[in-house]
Amino acid sequence: MAVTATTRLTQRGQVVIPRAVREQMGLTKGAGFAVVATDDTIVLRRLDEPVAAEFDAVIGALRKQARAAGIKPADVEEAVKQARAIV
Repeated sequence: MAVTATTRLTQRGQVVIPRAVREQMGLTKGAGFAVVATDDTIVLRRLDEPVAAEFDAVIGALRKQARAAGIKPADVEEAVKQARAIV
């Protein structure tokens, strides 16, 4: 069920998400959002933490690609050292 509510922009540029919407969406303090603006529309998209299984799948795919490209763990360690030296 969709919840409809109104809110206002504060002097500090903040927008309060109404309680009914927060409760329906299960939002808690510190929730992150992507903000997309087009014409007269602003969309907030909740940013969820990745599920561990999804993260593991991505890491597995990256390792497979690295092996296929002949990249070794020592190569990655060296690249990290070089990147840290630049900063």
